[in-house]
Amino acid sequence: MKEWARDLVKLAVGCILYAVSAVLINPVDIVPGSVLGVSVIVHDLWGTPIRLVNLICNAPIMVLCTMCFGKRILIYST
Repeated sequence: MKEWARDLVKLAVGCILYAVSAVLINPVDIVPGSVLGVSVIVHDLWGTPIRLVNLICNAPIMVLCTMCFGKRILIYST
């Protein structure tokens, strides 16, 4: 049980760092890799909110990973 709680704390810290990076990246015009980078580019081109494009791009990836690796990956990556 202790290991599970430690994993959840690490997961929460990672989510917070990712959210902060998404907020800080846009004003300084840095385009990172991965889905966040695609979201920033789409935002610059068409003005679509970064969070919406991020959600649309990540949803199929999450469905595919859940089908391949099981429900546990879904719990640990949301």
